[in-house]
Amino acid sequence: MINTLLYGFMTWLPTFFIRQGLSVATSFGYALLMGLGAPVGSAVGALTADRWGRKPTIIGASATAILFGILYPMTLDPVLLPLVGFGLTVPIYVLVALLFGIHIPELFPTEVRLRASGLCNTAGAGPPS
Repeated sequence: MINTLLYGFMTWLPTFFIRQGLSVATSFGYALLMGLGAPVGSAVGALTADRWGRKPTIIGASATAILFGILYPMTLDPVLLPLVGFGLTVPIYVLVALLFGIHIPELFPTEVRLRASGLCNTAGAGPPS
């Protein structure tokens, strides 16, 4: 699910912005500002997973992503759009850090952890396009 979300949302952002009438430069600028939420979200996920606990962090990041996911299509102000998008990107990448980096590897015994985790991530990504 997270691979679909990342591909569907982050990769296609400039296309959506252009279809809304923004210039190519503006659409890539907005996507860049929103994309800066990726390292921030990953850092927040890494720092809060043990401090707050994994379950509360996953629940909090999911609730925050839902909130910003609801606000994002309703945002019409061009100044607020990348800020709300940044707010949406951060919890998405908190979930990426927690789910890909911590939760999925813990599902497998140590002796097969990397191979099994890599296999799951590959299968989740789907066929190459």
